[in-house]
Amino acid sequence: MQFLAEPGSMIELYLFKIIIEYAGCFKYRQKIMKLMLSALLTELARDYQQRDQEDESKENGDILHIISYISDHYNEVTLKSLSEQFHYSADYLSKLIEKYTGYTFSEYIRRYKFNRAAYMIKNSGQSIEQISLLTGYSLRSSFDREFKKYFGLTPKQYQKEQREREQ
Repeated sequence: MQFLAEPGSMIELYLFKIIIEYAGCFKYRQKIMKLMLSALLTELARDYQQRDQEDESKENGDILHIISYISDHYNEVTLKSLSEQFHYSADYLSKLIEKYTGYTFSEYIRRYKFNRAAYMIKNSGQSIEQISLLTGYSLRSSFDREFKKYFGLTPKQYQKEQREREQ
């Protein structure tokens, strides 16, 4: 069995007490060792739970920074560049993003791009051509095709539908 124990912790104290009981020829030493082992395991469980909560708290903070970074750099961000920026492996980041968003990295980027494009179509007054460039599509036809796959409407149809809703 291997575990981490801080010097001076209760874990270390119980380990030493168990060793002393084992080495000594004290009366009731088997019963005392069982009780101390039970206390040791309780301390280990608490320590593990605390470390797990600290890791999750750090993970929550990290995912907020990661999502914010993706939002600011959605056109050029890749899993590799993200892993270099945050000093995590691409595999770890991929799993972290999927855990917190429910989408793979590429799905998340795609959803973000098209939701942003839809927002710009509805609210910005920019041409669809400009919006396609802003969302990383150099060819308008590619943008139209992917937009239609995502929303079931072409950008022009979406724009028309949004205008009709406002009236």
